Order: sequence, then C-alpha cells, then structure tokens
Amino acid sequence: MPTTSQPRHPIRVVAERTGLTPATLRAWERRYSAVAPNRSPGAQRLYSDADIQRLRLIARLSAIGFSLAELAQSSTTSLARMARQSLPDPADGDGALEDARANASINRMLSDTRALDPASLRASLTQSIFTLGPRVALDAVVSPFLEQIGIAWSCGETSVAQEHLASAVVRDVLGWVMQNAAATEDAPTLVATTVAEEQHEFGAMMAGAAAALAGWRVVYLGPNLPAAEIARIARDAGARAVLLSVVNPQPTRSLRDEFTALRSGAGKRIPIIAGGASATDHKLTMGRSSIELAENRSKLMTSLERIWARN
Repeated sequence: MPTTSQPRHPIRVVAERTGLTPATLRAWERRYSAVAPNRSPGAQRLYSDADIQRLRLIARLSAIGFSLAELAQSSTTSLARMARQSLPDPADGDGALEDARANASINRMLSDTRALDPASLRASLTQSIFTLGPRVALDAVVSPFLEQIGIAWSCGETSVAQEHLASAVVRDVLGWVMQNAAATEDAPTLVATTVAEEQHEFGAMMAGAAAALAGWRVVYLGPNLPAAEIARIARDAGARAVLLSVVNPQPTRSLRDEFTALRSGAGKRIPIIAGGASATDHKLTMGRSSIELAENRSKLMTSLERIWARN
C-alpha cells in the first residue's frame, strides 16, 4: 500500500504495527532521531505511514546486527535497499503465518499441560513471546490458551491438577514480562489488582503486562484486595492510574461499596479503570464512582496513552 507523510497514528498504533514498545519508540526518537513525529493539540505524538515504514525497516535491520545510530542517519530509501540486500523477502500472507504460529504455540501448550510438564509449557509460552512479540502473544496465545483450558476444565477434559499447573506457569511468565519490561525514566506508575472477593487475577495481570510493555512502571498487587488497601498503595506509590479486573459475577451492592471506598480513598485525581468479563454488567455502578470502563485491551491502552500525555 502507498505510504503518506500525513501524521495521524498515535504511538499505540505504531507500537502494534512495528512490534516496538512505546518506550523504545520514545528512546529511538530521543537518542537517535530515528523519526520526528508531529504532536497533536494535546501534545500526543502522531506518526505517519512513512514513519511506520521507516521504523519497521530500522527494527528489522537492527535485529540482524546493524548499528541503530547508523540506521537512524540513513534515508528510508537507503534502508529499503539495505533490507532488500540483507533480509529475505517477507512471505505473502504475514497475518496467516502469524495465526499459524499462534495456533501451533497453543497446541504445544495444551499438549504440555496434558503431560503435566511445567518446564516444557514455560518454554513453549516463552518461545511464543519471543517469536510473535509480547503484545501479540498476549492476545493471540495467552488469552485463547487460558480460555481453552477453562473450557476443557469445565467439561471435565482437563483435571484440576492440569488446570492449576497451567495457571501457575502463565502467572509466572506474565510476572516475568511485567518485571522485564523496561520503564522509561519519566514513566508514570500504575497499580493493577482486583477488588475484594475477586480471585480471578489473569485479567489484571495481562492488563498490567500490556501497560508495562507500553512503558509504564507497574505495581502489581495480586487479586482480592480491599479497596482501602488499594487506595493506600496507590497514594503511597504516587500512582497515575489504577487498573481493576472484574471477571467473576458479584453482587452489585458489594461492588458498589468497594468502588465507593476506593474512589474516596484514592481521591478524585487518580484515574481508575476497570475491565473484565463482568465489568460491563456494573457500568452504571462504576460511573457513579467515576470509574472508567475499558471494554477491551485496545480501549484500555487508549485511556492509558491519554493519561500519560497529561504528565
């Protein structure tokens, strides 16, 4: 497709299309002047199609050993010529190839789970993260794998031990992703957890991992935390946002009390965002406590990008 120089893509979109984290994009701009994005009236970076094409070329060439400093000083035409000479032609149907790799990873992970082999399961999951990139792996591998494990367990096709093993490995790897995503020097802090009585933590963990990959400094607190404790930690950590996961059905009254206490304890200035399978059921209750609903990860990342831009 033809590329244009019109600045119109926010950094979240560029990260998704290049496989680079927002933190990396900012660092390449600051240290190497790899691209020079425009700014929106709200001071958000806006990239053009040409910028995305250039960043993709730099990313692919740097991955095989070319100097970032030298690549950043080269014209896009020169980068394209270097890519033709140094890289294999991209296969047709990249999307289909990515789907095939994701499905192969899920099948390996299901086989590892059935065999009760945590080492192989961890290796399969980690390999999918390196092969597909962590952001793609979250949506294309981790989410469907957990969903399939849940369905198999409910149907009696997976034992309790197998389900626990899968959960333990995924929890461990998601924690590793959060810990190893490098936050920038000016990164704001975010607290991720679930409210009291909510034991399902993977939604909060995956949201926290996505935020960490976007450059946030994430404080993950685990599940089932009272509102007063969440608020205290958010204040003490100087958090710029709080992420909550609401997956299991809960009485509206208990959630209303938790949301009210959290908003009261955190104050009016800290944005609180909630998502998960049951969050939409409590949209009205959340609205009364000024808690934003994130219906999917894309909307979550848009909200976090807006919050970061206020820094």
